[in-house]
Amino acid sequence: MKIIGRNDLCWCNSGKKYKKCHLQSDQRGETSPPGVAKVVKNPTVLPGGVSPTLDVPEEIGLPEYAISGKPTDKKISCKKTDEDQINRMRHAGKVARNVLDTVLRHVKVGITTDELDKIAHARTLELGAYPSPLNYMGFPKSICTSVNEVVVHGIPDGRALVDGDVVNCDITIYVDGMHGDCSETVFVGNVDEASKKLVQVTWECLLKGIDVVKPGELFTTIGIFRIIICIFTRSIQPFKLFPKGPINITDFRVFKKATHKKVPVIFSFMIFLLYLVKRLRVYLK
Repeated sequence: MKIIGRNDLCWCNSGKKYKKCHLQSDQRGETSPPGVAKVVKNPTVLPGGVSPTLDVPEEIGLPEYAISGKPTDKKISCKKTDEDQINRMRHAGKVARNVLDTVLRHVKVGITTDELDKIAHARTLELGAYPSPLNYMGFPKSICTSVNEVVVHGIPDGRALVDGDVVNCDITIYVDGMHGDCSETVFVGNVDEASKKLVQVTWECLLKGIDVVKPGELFTTIGIFRIIICIFTRSIQPFKLFPKGPINITDFRVFKKATHKKVPVIFSFMIFLLYLVKRLRVYLK
C-alpha cells in the first residue's frame, strides 16, 4: 500500500488533507486505512514528576555556564592543537564512557529515569567530573534519557521503565577543561522486532561512519556512509518531514535536510552532517 503523506488527501475520502483528518487518530491506533492493521503504541510515554536539581561540590571544576546557565557567546574552535589537549580530551571520553557503563548496568524494568540520573550524577562526581548537561541553558538534570518516541534530550523524571521500552542514555561530562560525550540505546525487558531492527540499523550506521573518520576526510563522507540524523520512533515507515520528501534508509524516518545553527560553544558544538552535499568543504583534522 502507498504510504500516505501528511499533505496527501486522507484515505477516508473526506477531501481533507491527511494531517487535518485521520493522521493523529491513526498514530494513536484508534483508526487505520482500509486493509491496514491498527498500530497500537504500547507503552505510551507519559510525563512524570521531575525531582529537584542535584548539587555539585565546590571542589569540582565547573564549565562557564554552570552557575548562570548561560554559555559563552564566544566562538571557540573545537580543534585540539597540542598533545596536552588531546590527552585531556581522551581522558574526558573515558570518564564519560565509565559513567555510561555504570548507568546502563542499572537499566531494568521498574527503575525510573530519575534514578538513572542520580546514579550518573554520583558516578560523575566520584570521578572528579562535572555533569555537562546540568544547568546548560537551564537544563535541570545531569544526563538525558530519551524513552521510545522521545526524539532526543529527554529530561529524567519519575516515570518507571516498563517491559518493552527502548531508552537512550546520553552522557556528557566536563573534566580538566574538556567535555566527553557518549550515548547508547538499550532495551528494557522484551521489546518488539521493529524496535530491535531500529536500534540494530542505527548502530550499524554509527560503526560505518566511524570507519571513514580520518585526518583530511570530509564531514560529508560520513553522511554518504549513512550517518544521518534519525528520528527516534517506534513507527517504521518513511514520511514527508520536509516538502521535498524523505530519504529512504532501511525505511526508517530521517531528516532530509538540516537547518543552519549558530555554533557558539564547545559543549553544544553541533555539526549537521549534510547528506551528499559535496560543496561543504569542512575537513576532519
